[in-house]
Amino acid sequence: GGTPAAVLDLAHSDDVSLGAQLLPDEDTLLYTTAKRSVGERPEADSLFMRSLRSGTSTPLLEFASDAAYLPSGHIVFARQGTLYAVPFELATRTLTGDPVPVLEGIGRATTFTGAAASRTAQISVAAPGLLAYVAGPALTQNLDLALFDRSGAGERLDLPGGMYQFPRVSPDGTRVAVEVGGR
Repeated sequence: GGTPAAVLDLAHSDDVSLGAQLLPDEDTLLYTTAKRSVGERPEADSLFMRSLRSGTSTPLLEFASDAAYLPSGHIVFARQGTLYAVPFELATRTLTGDPVPVLEGIGRATTFTGAAASRTAQISVAAPGLLAYVAGPALTQNLDLALFDRSGAGERLDLPGGMYQFPRVSPDGTRVAVEVGGR
């Protein structure tokens, strides 16, 4: 109940927030910031904590995204196509160890959200500690375009690698339209 209120406003920033989770202390918001620019790489993503009572945001990890707090006292997060875990003390809101890789081969989204590239790792963690994920490679900035005929024979188009999405072939099969770099 109650009146909705903004807890995080990045409207006048180069960043967008992604994947927020309220921690069990009901004060700490765990979230990812990513650059609005489509050309930014995931190395620019960072994890932050924000106290809802004080309104103060604190950096937690750089080159990290899609975090989830686990009841075991760990935070899991993605770097490229790898899931990491790091011990986290909820009472003091501090990391108590170094990140270690726990699962490789996590797929990442290949879509764009507004002006921001969505590099969201395809993972979901349930409260009892269950993990669901989409296996696959991490998103790269240099995707190739290829045409396949009905028999399955493929031909790579002679184009530089790029951030391509939504390809459409003309009805006569002589042209391809594609969105490049989220524009």
